[in-house]
Amino acid sequence: MIYVALDLARVSGAAWGPAFERPTFQTWTLGEVHSPLGARGVELAQRLRQLINDVCPGKVFIEAPMRMSGAMRKGSNADTLLQLHGLVFLAQTVCWKAGVECKLYERQAVLKHFTGQPRYKDSKDGKRACMTRIKQIWGVEVREDEADAGALLHYGCALNEPKAYITARGSEPVMIDGRA
Repeated sequence: MIYVALDLARVSGAAWGPAFERPTFQTWTLGEVHSPLGARGVELAQRLRQLINDVCPGKVFIEAPMRMSGAMRKGSNADTLLQLHGLVFLAQTVCWKAGVECKLYERQAVLKHFTGQPRYKDSKDGKRACMTRIKQIWGVEVREDEADAGALLHYGCALNEPKAYITARGSEPVMIDGRA
């Protein structure tokens, strides 16, 4: 089965492939910095429909957007929150229309699984840890958003194919001191 993982934002990361094999990674830049949210949504829908048509995934994993209340405390503006929640809703809609199951997973659970730590002082540190771990496991250099999608893909596959995960863990490099 092919799985797809999406880290959705204006600059989105995508990763896909069979469980625990080296995935394909892409970065999707949805519009320009000042593009209307609707234009970004149209671009996401087109890209996701094309990806679903090309790879025929069995499941799509999406990083759950920040909860509204927590994000507002961290200083996110209303347009950013609307975009993040809207892109997730739109991706779920495209998947549903295509008959592909879609699952949302929390960032902290993904980070804990993939890097050994659920939180980092700076979000860039979490992204760097995912980039390092992807290099260790699959031997490829990826961009930040692709790394988040790769970590999500690994986590989703571990939950959906636990026997394959146990086998894969035996051949993956070990994290030292809970760090990638």
